[in-house]
Amino acid sequence: MAILKESQIIGNYTVQSFIKEGLYNETYRISDKEGVPYFLKIFDPTRIPYDIKDKDGQILEITLSRKLAHRNVIQYVNDDIYEMSNTKYPYIVTQYFTGILVAEPLVRGRIFPLERALNITINALKGLIYMHSKGLLHNDITPRNIMFNPKQLEETQLIDLGHISEYNGSGNNFLRTDLIAFYRAPETYSNQFDYRSDIYSIIAVLYSMVFGKEPWGQQLPEGLDANEEEKRVRTLMNKPLSFSGSLDGCPLWLQQLFKICLSPDPEKRIQTAKDLLNALETKTCPNIYRSDKEDQKVIKSGVKSEREAEPQSEYSIQKKVGNGFADVAGMDDVKAMLQQKVIFLLKNPNQAKKYKLTPPNGMLLYGPPGCGKTYFAEKFAEEAQLNYIFIKASDIGSTYIHGSQGKIAQLFKDAEKNAPSVICFDEFDAMVPKRSGSDAKSLMNPEVNEFLSQMNNCSQKGIFIIGTTNQKELIDEAVLRKGRLDLHVMIPAPDKDTRKKIFDFYLKDRPCSDIDTNALAALTDNYSSSDIAFIVNDAALVAAFKDTPIEQKMLEESIRNNPSSLGQAQLTLAPRRKIGFNVQ
Repeated sequence: MAILKESQIIGNYTVQSFIKEGLYNETYRISDKEGVPYFLKIFDPTRIPYDIKDKDGQILEITLSRKLAHRNVIQYVNDDIYEMSNTKYPYIVTQYFTGILVAEPLVRGRIFPLERALNITINALKGLIYMHSKGLLHNDITPRNIMFNPKQLEETQLIDLGHISEYNGSGNNFLRTDLIAFYRAPETYSNQFDYRSDIYSIIAVLYSMVFGKEPWGQQLPEGLDANEEEKRVRTLMNKPLSFSGSLDGCPLWLQQLFKICLSPDPEKRIQTAKDLLNALETKTCPNIYRSDKEDQKVIKSGVKSEREAEPQSEYSIQKKVGNGFADVAGMDDVKAMLQQKVIFLLKNPNQAKKYKLTPPNGMLLYGPPGCGKTYFAEKFAEEAQLNYIFIKASDIGSTYIHGSQGKIAQLFKDAEKNAPSVICFDEFDAMVPKRSGSDAKSLMNPEVNEFLSQMNNCSQKGIFIIGTTNQKELIDEAVLRKGRLDLHVMIPAPDKDTRKKIFDFYLKDRPCSDIDTNALAALTDNYSSSDIAFIVNDAALVAAFKDTPIEQKMLEESIRNNPSSLGQAQLTLAPRRKIGFNVQ
């Protein structure tokens, strides 16, 4: 039932029309005495939840909106109290904006042209940067809360500040039951809302504009209720993104930007809205790297000429210490082959020289996502006790034109200086895609050529290369030939025996009642190791909330609610082979 009626006078305004009803408020179009239109949001005190109030009992949306005055944020005009039948209704008046919600074309199945999507996001980001400079978080950036003027994209605005909060370095207290899972950063489920969460949300909106579907939305069936959709999305957040369906094609720099900004780990994302704005304006993907303390940092730079680029070492070189292959179950044939043909020769260069033996150049680990490829690479480095360099695509990316070529060359120089060494390239398909002269990936041709040159017979320099990928077919054929990546090893989904050990591993040292991990392994056929890790954490969260030990039924309930993230096409790539954790 509407609180106000058309033509009703409220303060210095006249109600023109009802717009929408929220959980605890209603929005109207009003006008002043000169006929100038405004928005009015009025709050029903009988329905206002505690979560949207500050410590003084005032509505956060009203008190915090008073601090804002920026063209790209819905602008505060004034606020007051409307009294009716001895009930006091707080209300806020904001600027009236004529435009289109980003959600409207998306609901109709339309995809935004790339340049328009980028411009809308850039202007929305300017508003977000302003909010962050005031110490405020939006917390609900979705297509329904960004409005743009098709004729003047500079007038794009962030609207509906119903979830606004101050950033205090810890959890934020506000209502979150109506947040949309696709645009909600993973850490917010642990009550951690910060600037990086807003960045996650706004880049998720850009993804939706570019592809016409929410991130991971292509992988969900239609007709799910909100609770089921949220559960599915939280499972999918660890899966690779799809980059198909873009109207104008999605350039490689933007694909990499999506991967970084939609990472489930906030430390791996771009850390500030200013850095994201710079990346979008210069159409580059900034380098994010780890320092010795494993902190994520962002390199800010504009586009410069190739000769200005100075390659830097933005990765660590360390000797891996651990149990090596003893922590990997099964794959005895592969481990024996690597011991004899690779590890022995790398660790005994004089013996290799005496018998004129050259170890293999490198190895490709391929298979479904979340099944332990990177884990196996780390255990190989531990077993070999060699210097280890872990490289992500962002580590060798550059804001310079073909600046990556210099970084690739420097990487191999560093590896040679620290030989014998292992270089592990994670998601290698993003670094050495198939070359062509016509599509967007042709921009990577010089980088791929540099890789080919550096990889040639690098084993003679004491370097062993490991590439990991979920999509072997996307890698340039020349990279896969003998003399570069000689060995190709499939890492499939874990079998039942291994799944049991993975459950044992993740449940170790947690408060548990009697757990039958054999039964859990039987229920998780075709699940990846990352799926099982999520299930255990999900059940542990339920137990923590109840302050009870983790129970069998909690784990089984989590399995029912979280299906395998592996599709049938991924599972049929090759016969299953045992691989996983050995915690004995």
